[in-house]
Amino acid sequence: MADNKEIGKEKETMSRSNSERRAERALRDLIDIDNEQRSRITWRSVLGGDVLAGGFFRRYVFFILLMVVLLVVYVSNRYACQQEFIEQTHLLDTLQDRRWKLLTITSEIKEKTRRSFVEDHLGDSTLGTSTQPLYQLEVEE
Repeated sequence: MADNKEIGKEKETMSRSNSERRAERALRDLIDIDNEQRSRITWRSVLGGDVLAGGFFRRYVFFILLMVVLLVVYVSNRYACQQEFIEQTHLLDTLQDRRWKLLTITSEIKEKTRRSFVEDHLGDSTLGTSTQPLYQLEVEE
């Protein structure tokens, strides 16, 4: 009877070790690429597209597509921001130029409407500066 108990324990430990071995093998298959798959990767398989049919790409195809979409969005967003910055700089330069032109034109108008400038340009005209004081009219309300 003692022999039967020992045989039962041995079978139990063997079945545990077999199940543990199978679990370890399955875990290795999920985590790591086998040596056969590593040795099969050649330039011809990469250029031919055979690598894309491998287990890694099949498992992570949606993640890879998500990364590509995010990369496209990132690049397009950066391009749009740079275009807006260039346009803003151009508009600020144009505004500055127009302010300087406005200041110049205002200065020229003030200079040309001064009393001394007008008198100098009247020349031999009968118009001139009045020598009499101003006369105020009385208004009845």
